[in-house]
Amino acid sequence: MLSGVGPKQHLKNKGIGHVFGNIPVGNNYCDQVSVNIDFRLTQPNLAEPMFSLDNISQLYQVTVQGKGLMSEKPNTMMYWSTKYNNDTTYPDIYMYLTVNRKGSEPAISSNAMANSKTLERQIKRYSRQMISNNYVSLGTGLVRPVSCGTIRLNTSSINDQPLIDPNFLANPSDRLRLREAIADTFHFVETTSFGRYVRPSILPMPPCQYCPDVPIYRCNTYIDCLIDNWAGAEIHPVGSCRMGDPHRTDTVVDPRLRVKAGLSKGGVHRLRVVDASIYPEIINANTNAAAMLAGEMGAQFIHKDNKGYK
Repeated sequence: MLSGVGPKQHLKNKGIGHVFGNIPVGNNYCDQVSVNIDFRLTQPNLAEPMFSLDNISQLYQVTVQGKGLMSEKPNTMMYWSTKYNNDTTYPDIYMYLTVNRKGSEPAISSNAMANSKTLERQIKRYSRQMISNNYVSLGTGLVRPVSCGTIRLNTSSINDQPLIDPNFLANPSDRLRLREAIADTFHFVETTSFGRYVRPSILPMPPCQYCPDVPIYRCNTYIDCLIDNWAGAEIHPVGSCRMGDPHRTDTVVDPRLRVKAGLSKGGVHRLRVVDASIYPEIINANTNAAAMLAGEMGAQFIHKDNKGYK
């Protein structure tokens, strides 16, 4: 957009001098949204001891041989469908388990709001109860959210960060599915044999409060409070340079990843987008493999379209 390729009126409003193509760069920005919840281990020694980062032998194993303790991250992921999922071939919810070592700060500890001293104290108190032993975190989120947002320029300077609006939970179905997913997570911990090893934190995640008379998985006020305060990005964004039929008004690149502005006379030629932003819909998983695939295909397109280049 800073180079003049994007929504024409927006670019002109930001002082971009010459607009090469009026195409919807920055629209259809889609990301997965999740809530990370901490749980106690009933037996702290269930977690592996923390490895030493200054162990040369282990560093050699992971960097050269691709094995050893440092190559193993205690992380487990599962998928399932909520009752709102109309296509159960592809689950709409995922949950990942991560083991946190003694002394590791919970994710929310980095989000203490400086303008709320009360909440900051609550977060510090909550964090102290978790870091005294090993514990686990269960991250639960929407793998296929309906809501998408935008990326826009803040200013015409390359030094200023863009304005990213993920538009999380704007569609009511996203909130319903995330609420059910979090309830399922607590139900899993509170009612199955898994609960022999993992239990909810003694203190609730601030500023939320447990219900005094029902299990957590039935405490809608607590679950809604978690969503309102701690739902956040999984940093798996796609879609802002949507691929598709170049005659459509909602696409940025054609099926060979060429920017549409370069397909017409007077446009920017030999310009491609080769990353996860080309995907029209969010990936039903983490986006790393899909981004690598875009790179592989993009490299093949560039090679085939430039046969004489060496």
